[in-house]
Amino acid sequence: MSKIRIAGQRLGVAVIALLIAAGSSAATDKTPRLERRSPNTAMREMAQGLAALLGDAQVRRAVKEQVGKKFDGDFDVLYRDIANDQVGSGQTFRQALGSAVGQVRKSEGKLAGRGSALGDLDAFASSLPQLQISIPVGFEDWNEVEHAPLVAFVPAGVEDEDLREVEAFDAAGRRYLLDAWIEPDFLVVVVGLNERTDRNGYLRPEIVRPARSGRADVAGESTPFTSSFSLKIACSTSAHSYGNQEFLNEIKINNDHEPWTSGSPEIYATYSFPDNQGIRGQFFMSNVDNEGQWYSISGPLFYWQSYYGNTFAMGIMEQDGSDFGTLAFSFSGLSYTLNIHNGDDSLGTTVVSFLDPNCGSYSTGDADFKMAYQGTSGTCGEASCVASQGTYISHFTASGCTGTESYYLPYDGYGYSCRTWNGTGQCGTIHRTVTNRSYRYNGTCYDAWPSGNTLTDFVTIYR
Repeated sequence: MSKIRIAGQRLGVAVIALLIAAGSSAATDKTPRLERRSPNTAMREMAQGLAALLGDAQVRRAVKEQVGKKFDGDFDVLYRDIANDQVGSGQTFRQALGSAVGQVRKSEGKLAGRGSALGDLDAFASSLPQLQISIPVGFEDWNEVEHAPLVAFVPAGVEDEDLREVEAFDAAGRRYLLDAWIEPDFLVVVVGLNERTDRNGYLRPEIVRPARSGRADVAGESTPFTSSFSLKIACSTSAHSYGNQEFLNEIKINNDHEPWTSGSPEIYATYSFPDNQGIRGQFFMSNVDNEGQWYSISGPLFYWQSYYGNTFAMGIMEQDGSDFGTLAFSFSGLSYTLNIHNGDDSLGTTVVSFLDPNCGSYSTGDADFKMAYQGTSGTCGEASCVASQGTYISHFTASGCTGTESYYLPYDGYGYSCRTWNGTGQCGTIHRTVTNRSYRYNGTCYDAWPSGNTLTDFVTIYR
């Protein structure tokens, strides 16, 4: 049962009788006053104003339409993308929300005035490009014609593990406290910061874009930059050989360390060979949404070379941060450094050995996964291919040297038809225009073009 706390007690939704009036915290001195608003004060006012605004069915329809587009694969919309939508009575969403925030301030004895509140709202939204409105639970069952939902807000700067409760408000201004870790069985709209965009509010390249169906099921979502959710790789009994391609075959998340207010988690794998080799990378799986469910990934990671060593560390992470960082890990006297983002939640780390059987199973505690390997004598995917003529550079369409692998023919004045990063595999003969985000050279992966780099005269590498 979903829980709401009122006056220090924890009560089931069915027996809520006492509500904290929105005006109960107002100062006894009703003289309007100017105060310095922190980001979380502004976020709270926005949630209160939005709750009141959602008392209007036309506004509810506008919010549901925009959130349902799932621009980042989750049920949310950046505030800037809905701010100028018309919501009736000749007003934009931004103008209507500014008026509602002004009424909130007036009811609490603070500085009133639609113009002042609208200006503050604009300044606040401009300072936080990741500001969003989301519906993490209950979207598909929302009857927006009849139902005005609660609106909660997630305070900025609070780590997930420190978030215990969130404030929520209804259209009449009443205040509720919701447990941040027990998903409610009713719809809640949430004001907060988007975790799938960068600090400028642009979708990160590793995040899966939504399917046009607008549904939340895994099968309906496309995955251009990360896992394809294809059939898992068959478990060959052939011996593991250097040069084999290694895959993250399947994964199951047992605990994503994500409160329900954040929506779907952003899961990725990060791996590292011993530090003296400097071989490491990442593989993103933003469509791995549900705890306790196995997902077929078939995610290509790397081609295991003899000089890498016989073990690598594999960490499973839930991404919350944007800035890059590292995580140190030691095992049997060897040191590994995993590439992560500052503020990410670790779901645990374990070691994978070259001597492990194909399709071996591993556990970090909070996640279980299976690895697989395949030989490099792949089939040419075109009418004709040429064998690799040496070792040089491979380009990849996704970060972490994943996705489609290609060779750039203009290298050395078109002197070669195929030179892969490790000298194995074969290249097609069709010249292609490709947008790449990373390359591998001398065994090291470089995420050189996070926003993509488009050039012509690539040929596809097959393994």
